Amino acid sequence: MRFVRLRFFLWVLFLGLGLQSALFGGAWSATENLSAAGVDASNHYVVLNSAGQVVVVWERGNEIQASMFTVGGSWSSPVTVSSEGDVASQPYVAINDVGQVVAMWKRESGGLFDVQVSTLQFGGSWSAPTSLIVLGA
Repeated sequence: MRFVRLRFFLWVLFLGLGLQSALFGGAWSATENLSAAGVDASNHYVVLNSAGQVVVVWERGNEIQASMFTVGGSWSSPVTVSSEGDVASQPYVAINDVGQVVAMWKRESGGLFDVQVSTLQFGGSWSAPTSLIVLGA
């Protein structure tokens, strides 16, 4: 098992999500805008495993988006992991050492609230969102 010492600096840009990264002792990268232009990005959450795989999730309007990165590589294009037409918020993400990822968030649809999850094997595609529990009206 190798351990990666990587630093991240994420911040909310006007209508975007800015990110810089660096290996400890190395220079910071140029600023990248992970979120597509046009809608504010907020409430980001980033995770890193010992293999150098990184996943970040964030709110973009009423959606939850995600992007992946491997040390020495580049960021993937952002993808929307929440369902279209729902109001999604409060994202969280976790990753284990073999690259299994789970993202979860709160969803409002039709006056009801629930917790939804989507999973992926690092480098693959996100699963369709699944509801875990209805929180009530």
